[in-house]
Amino acid sequence: MDVEGLGDKLVEQLVDSGLVVTLADLYKLDVTTLAQLERMGTKSAQNLVDGLLRSKHTTLGRFFTVDVTIEKDHELVERGPFRVVRHPSYTGVLLAFVGLALTLRNWAALLVILVPIGAAFIHRMNVEEDALSRALNPHYAEYMKRTKRLVPFVY
Repeated sequence: MDVEGLGDKLVEQLVDSGLVVTLADLYKLDVTTLAQLERMGTKSAQNLVDGLLRSKHTTLGRFFTVDVTIEKDHELVERGPFRVVRHPSYTGVLLAFVGLALTLRNWAALLVILVPIGAAFIHRMNVEEDALSRALNPHYAEYMKRTKRLVPFVY
């Protein structure tokens, strides 16, 4: 994680103060809370919060598109969650739908929700992987051998 202003000493201070227990806690920090820390003013706190917000969306950066598009200078992204799975956003969406289906406490609902969405995602992953394989071979083929589609070490 490369966030400007978030150095080892600040992380240690955040953990020691109990403000951060898990990585997700970083994204719950606000300017007012941060500004109260030792050697942290309002401007620095705002810059850190802004940097944390940007870090949520920068793994794919400009390569994230709704349409399957290969850019002229397209590159393979292997940082963040892409180190272990090729389609982490689909993993998140599918987990959300599994949660929704489970709240209904009905196995039929689970199937009705997951089968069509799963089929659509599998089709989309095939289209994306085909385009990336053609554009980035042999790098993408090697990447596919090292990673799983949705679930680390499983699928």
